[in-house]
Amino acid sequence: MATDIAKVIANLASFCDFSNKSVVHVGAGGGQFVGYASDARHVVAVDPDAAALGPLRAAIGRLGVGDRFTTRQSRFESLSIEMIYGIALPGRPGESDRQVTR
Repeated sequence: MATDIAKVIANLASFCDFSNKSVVHVGAGGGQFVGYASDARHVVAVDPDAAALGPLRAAIGRLGVGDRFTTRQSRFESLSIEMIYGIALPGRPGESDRQVTR
C-alpha cells in the first residue's frame, strides 16, 4: 500500500512544532520526509546507506532547504553531536519515537 507522504508530514507537523528547532533525522536517506524541515532552523540528516544520500540531497535541493541541512553518511551512534537538538526523529516506521524538547 502506498503512503501519502504529504499526509504523513502534515500529521507529524500537527503534533510536533519544528519551528526554529534543530533536528537530528536518523535514517533520513531517500529524502521522502524532508518537507517537515521547511520551518526548522537546522537538520542533521543521518543515514548509513551511501546510496540513499543521493536521493536525500536531491529532495533537499528540490525543496530549497539546503541551507538548513547537513547530511552525514554514518550510523547514528557513531556521530559526535556537539549541540543539543530540540527534536530527534526515528527513520523507519515502527521504530520507537521520542520527542526531546529544550
